Amino acid sequence: MVPGVLLVLIAAMVAVPIMAIQIAAPLGPVTSVKDFDDLKVPSEWADQALFHRPIIDTMHRQWPSIDIVEYDSATAPGYHAFMATVLRATSGPYDADDRANIAPVLVLNVAFGLALVGVVYAFAARLAGPWPAFVLCLPVATSKYILGATAFLTTDNLAWLLVAIALGLAAFSRARPRSLLAAGLVATVSVGVRQIMVWSAGPAVLAGVLASPLARFAPKGLVDRPEHPSWRPLLFSSIGFAFAIGLLSIFALLWGGLVPQASEFVRIHAAGPNLATPAFALALCGACGFFYLPLVWDELKRVAARPLSDAPAMLAILLGLVCAIAVRTSATIDQPRDTQLWKSRAYGWLWEIVRRTPDVAERSVVIALAAPAGAMGLLLLWRAAKRAGRGNEALILLVALVGFVSAQTMNTMAWQRYFEPIVLIVLAWLGALVWRATTENAAHLRRRLIWVCPALLAALLLGLSTLLLVVPMVRHATA
Repeated sequence: MVPGVLLVLIAAMVAVPIMAIQIAAPLGPVTSVKDFDDLKVPSEWADQALFHRPIIDTMHRQWPSIDIVEYDSATAPGYHAFMATVLRATSGPYDADDRANIAPVLVLNVAFGLALVGVVYAFAARLAGPWPAFVLCLPVATSKYILGATAFLTTDNLAWLLVAIALGLAAFSRARPRSLLAAGLVATVSVGVRQIMVWSAGPAVLAGVLASPLARFAPKGLVDRPEHPSWRPLLFSSIGFAFAIGLLSIFALLWGGLVPQASEFVRIHAAGPNLATPAFALALCGACGFFYLPLVWDELKRVAARPLSDAPAMLAILLGLVCAIAVRTSATIDQPRDTQLWKSRAYGWLWEIVRRTPDVAERSVVIALAAPAGAMGLLLLWRAAKRAGRGNEALILLVALVGFVSAQTMNTMAWQRYFEPIVLIVLAWLGALVWRATTENAAHLRRRLIWVCPALLAALLLGLSTLLLVVPMVRHATA
């Protein structure tokens, strides 16, 4: 209990002061991103002031007849409609001359972010114990993208909170029918917040398949077959999945597509798939997964002992390399945006590293190295989990990551804010699956590194959060 509370407090130490500064020192009138560039405040404040707050105010004015078809957002209307309802309850009818106090929705938004950290920790603690879960989840509690979405009004953290609940229930409920149905229903609610989260209903179905007689048809060695197979988990998980697909279908019919047609974001978010997404996702897994390397050191040594005869390891490396060199992966932040060929590969510390390092034929050297490492790292974590008797849980998490990448590829924008939360959550949970088995036989130095390395990643992420979130807000408050 104490480690979980401490983890949430670490996140709150960054998010709550930022929220308080917004309330105490609000911005004057702003009409464009350039205004925020001139003010040098976090980009999340620009998103809040230019996009999310106006939509919430519009729905507050419309309440209870909220328009969920024509509104200026690329996401489903659940977050904005819910926040508008909160404003209605706390401030009464909309008054154009005296807009509702933003404090209640800011506080609620902070609660979503802190709850996300708490949920990720709670599932990890069930697997690895309280203090190991604390260390493994520290990067989640210090990520700039999670903290920024906690302190400012964005749809991100409510969606990720629902996804974390759905994925945790799917992977760690031991395929109980009610839990898998609940996972699907929670995933359905996440679709109402961000329609791209429909992939989160899939892991529960996979959990149902792995608990059913269908598991015997899986390739030998891939899954742990159930002792008492049953169709009930698959049936209940399929019901939840059907609800999620049904809600997405309703939105698609209302909008005439997968994005609200009234949105100015249709052009940038629905201008065709971004094929650099798989490579970037694997590269981020490689960059962050490096700090979890001590957990899979034994598996890495096994590969190193017979590299050419380890076909799965070679295929993982080849997959990462092909993803990285088959399409453009260089940064686009300095390129013109007026053509359909421009697919955003920008915004985030990894993209900034890519921008500052060499590329060959618009293929980033950094991503060409990190993507194969990420693919190999995920394979090693799955092998370590399987050796620890947790192979099915790890497989569900990895398939969930594949589902996310598949859905995210259809978004033209490959911004790091979309990737980092799920990568850090999956790495923390995979680490929790293998922690006990790995640390039991680890040498003293390796055991220390297992504890220190995730904390080091968290320290680096906290430094970025301080530099990019806290410092600008303090500067604004004291200007």
